[in-house]
Amino acid sequence: MGHAISTCMEFTFDHSSSASTLPDQEEPPKSVFTNSDSIEEIMYLHHVVLKHYWGQNYVSPVVLSSDNETKPKQVLDLGCVTGLWTVEMASISPTTNFVGVNPFSIFPKSAPSNVSFYQQNILNGLQFDDNSFDFIHERLSLSDFTKKQWEDTVLHEIVRVCKPGGWIELLESDACICDKGKVLRRIGRSCKKLFLSKGLVPNLGQFLQTLLRSNPQLTDVHYIENDMPLGKRHGKFGELAVRDLMLSWNAIKIPLSQIMGIAPEHFEAILEAFINEVNVQDLYWRTYRVIARKKTLDEMNERL
Repeated sequence: MGHAISTCMEFTFDHSSSASTLPDQEEPPKSVFTNSDSIEEIMYLHHVVLKHYWGQNYVSPVVLSSDNETKPKQVLDLGCVTGLWTVEMASISPTTNFVGVNPFSIFPKSAPSNVSFYQQNILNGLQFDDNSFDFIHERLSLSDFTKKQWEDTVLHEIVRVCKPGGWIELLESDACICDKGKVLRRIGRSCKKLFLSKGLVPNLGQFLQTLLRSNPQLTDVHYIENDMPLGKRHGKFGELAVRDLMLSWNAIKIPLSQIMGIAPEHFEAILEAFINEVNVQDLYWRTYRVIARKKTLDEMNERL
């Protein structure tokens, strides 16, 4: 496409099952992003683009490392995939213990000593005790869970393993990343139809905000939006964000082409049109964070 950008991959990954794995584990959840050859680059781009435009790796009011504390913080990176966030955070917070969980074994071959990776499927229940983690981080699971799974299992498990007074932070985007640009609108609306056909939640931001607010164990729920500009007019990271989106769409081009009513080989032309559009129009990728605090035992008792 004449749009190649070097991303300087910083990690190599282990595709074997060497990470801790549960016996007799059920098949991992089905994602619309199935077996993409570009998964490692996509995850890398997610990480660097989101960190740049948000300016930080998390926004919750959590102090992860302190030399004055006798007991280290415990952090869960849920759906860590290739573990980039987990490893980076562990490197800068050496007195905090980090646990990365993912249903697929594509973890880094090496990591700091304060990191552990486990191959687990949250839909089977997380294999951790109640009240285990001070901070739970999750990002970009838009294509991973249906509405019913979020309501019946995923949030329940997240809240269960979070310590009283601990924080939960979900970083997500919607299927329609913005409602501007003729081509971008077409892709976004097609993604929305595809997600709905799979029982997924295309407008995950509003859904998660409502879901967290309705949970009686959670308080201090905040919703924060961040519109990340796209295209070469916004420098290297504007271009990297475009590449991230194109690789992600290309990973679902077969079902997306069916929704659009075009042959998969014609999807390349759609991406070319998007490149032309994004470099002349003011387009953006809307992301958001939903954060919440689990109530302390005293706060829970006040309700009784």
